Amino acid sequence: MNINFALFVFLQKGILLAWTSTPDHDTRTISWDYYENIPGNWGSLVFILPVVPVQPIRMSQGQPVYPPEVEESVWCQLRSPYYCLFGYRTAFNDDDFTEHDYEDPARIAHLEAEAVLQKENEEQFSHLIRENWHRINMFNIGNLARWDRDYPTPDEDCCGDQTFVYSMFGYEGFKMGPEYYCQKLTDYTETGKQLNYLRAVHDASRCVDVVTHVGFGEAPFVYDGFELNSDHPLVFPEIPGAVASFPVDKIYPPNSIEFRFFKHNVMCRAQPWICLNECVIQ
Repeated sequence: MNINFALFVFLQKGILLAWTSTPDHDTRTISWDYYENIPGNWGSLVFILPVVPVQPIRMSQGQPVYPPEVEESVWCQLRSPYYCLFGYRTAFNDDDFTEHDYEDPARIAHLEAEAVLQKENEEQFSHLIRENWHRINMFNIGNLARWDRDYPTPDEDCCGDQTFVYSMFGYEGFKMGPEYYCQKLTDYTETGKQLNYLRAVHDASRCVDVVTHVGFGEAPFVYDGFELNSDHPLVFPEIPGAVASFPVDKIYPPNSIEFRFFKHNVMCRAQPWICLNECVIQ
């Protein structure tokens, strides 16, 4: 039996979270810095939490450039005050290439055929997501491909970054088809979804770690961008109208937020169809 205790203290810019917990199940935690230790079947439906715009570090071609660790959250805030869907994130599963692969005619032919197939899948996914991105808050805001394009404007919310995320986390290494990956993006059933990914950045002005991404799926839990054993409390950004109680357990974070709670109090405020005919959880 789990015994959880959560203390919520409200701050002007967020919610201070403190807790203790005694889990009775899988308690593995892995830093994203050691992604080679993440099981190959690991996956997480990851959401970006919006933050109040921070001061850009510089301007580039008339566009503000923000610190990379908060960039996605800043752009998300410009698209939605609630959340943005990053995508279904998987562990890396790159093929091991050597220089000899490019000296083998058969291997070269295989790689060329694979490149054509990947391009076809990307085009099909781009077509599918173009019809649905606005219904699932999956905007063109990612910074993954920022080096080869300008920052998106509000009327350019599809489909470069979405397709890049599919290609990187869905197709490469895992060969997920476009339809299957789209099913992953729109599967909001609650079974088998615990908090299994958390990303945060440190705010030195307040001595807190600000949560910018949450993900749900199967164990293990993966944390990214901060030290889980640090003394800094975690602060969630304010979400309009949402119930202000997002406890995060640093001993075992999956004890903290249930997907059902997040779905009803965050996702459905932006996209009511997700919770159609379901009772709102307060």
